[in-house]
Amino acid sequence: MPAVKAQQTDFNSLFTQADVVLSGHVMSIDGTLGTEDLGTEQYLVQLSIDSIYKHTFPIPDHKTTRIGWEISNLLCREKPMKKCISKYQDGKWIFFLKHASFMGPEVLPESCIRPFSEANAQRMVELQQQHAIPIVHFNRDKICDASCELCRHVKVCDWKKVEKYVAKHCNDRNSPKWMQHQRIKWILDDRAILLSLPSSMGVRYMFSTDSGEVEAYINFQVGYYKAYTPWIPHILSSWFNWDLYKNFTVEKTDTLILRSFKPHTQYSIEYLFYEKANYTRMLTDTSKVKFFGPNMPLADRDVLLAAVFDGELRLYEDYKTMPIYVEWSKQYIDKLLAEKKVYLLSLMASHTIPEIGMYSLHALRQLNDVRCIPFLIRLADYRKTLPRALYETYQGPIRNFSDSLLFTLDFFTGSKTYPQKISYGGSNDYFYTDQCIAIWRSRIREED
Repeated sequence: MPAVKAQQTDFNSLFTQADVVLSGHVMSIDGTLGTEDLGTEQYLVQLSIDSIYKHTFPIPDHKTTRIGWEISNLLCREKPMKKCISKYQDGKWIFFLKHASFMGPEVLPESCIRPFSEANAQRMVELQQQHAIPIVHFNRDKICDASCELCRHVKVCDWKKVEKYVAKHCNDRNSPKWMQHQRIKWILDDRAILLSLPSSMGVRYMFSTDSGEVEAYINFQVGYYKAYTPWIPHILSSWFNWDLYKNFTVEKTDTLILRSFKPHTQYSIEYLFYEKANYTRMLTDTSKVKFFGPNMPLADRDVLLAAVFDGELRLYEDYKTMPIYVEWSKQYIDKLLAEKKVYLLSLMASHTIPEIGMYSLHALRQLNDVRCIPFLIRLADYRKTLPRALYETYQGPIRNFSDSLLFTLDFFTGSKTYPQKISYGGSNDYFYTDQCIAIWRSRIREED
């Protein structure tokens, strides 16, 4: 048992420190490279690849790869020293490699090469999952107790009792404890302007039941008038012509009254349609589209997360015709950073104007919230579809943004794709996005 634990700890350390972990064997060993030290020999070694358990930078061919392998007589007692490499041509091995081995000849200690077995392979898969960055969007603290009345009713889809509970507690709906029920995934308010009271407001709830997620639409009346002893102002008005109705009426503007409760609805579809159109309009400077390309189409999930957790996007379009639009946008991004609104900052990174997008990426790195990673990966995936002509004609701003996006995703995922960037070539993208995206996606796991 101690030996097994020691091996697991050793594997964990090797996996953490390695840039690439793969299983395979040595296929070929090309002649020694030049070296000034008579005690070392350098070889270009081709490895077969059966499985890749970790990679922080692109490997062009996922069947084979080449590394520079340096052998020193201080570590190798074989004669010729080439035997210290050729012995790995027999059987299958697990290699723990550093980035430097792919850039030039580097010493590869024997401790970084382990025999392949099903148990060791399973351990690599487990480590791959353990080292993936967890992305949890709906991660509010849930503090209601195990006997919570609301959660008990939601669990079994007893919507009549849920409605009664909401009606009874609707005026503490916005308290922290309300959102911290185990069975409430999110709450989304309508963004309606209350012109007069009494008025109404719609709220969308996503409940988590034992049989799945159920969306409910709930309508509240906001504020109401309640008259006390209405006959008194009537008598005073009829006998003395005194208008004292207001003295016998109390207006409660901060009170909610439940008017309707509709489970199994899809009201958020229409809501997100308008929200998405509004967000897209805010993020688009139509005068810049011909220079920098159109915006990335927003997904319902992106809009929902921003609406639930961050609120309304307030990047007013009126500023687009003004010289200070970019500077004003940067001030708005600073405000979002101060308020830690990661989803709106992510949306801002997709702005038509590259300078605004770059400033948002810089803010996201300062915020250091990993919840932005899935959105940024989709943004990178979209940008590879932009016409090559845009990169050729407006390569300065677009390339700067692409570099910043690449660097930001490497920053969050611990990858090393940025130093490996190449200019656009046969394809219509600036950096080899497909390979980079595979790296970034392998480094995260979404848990919603």
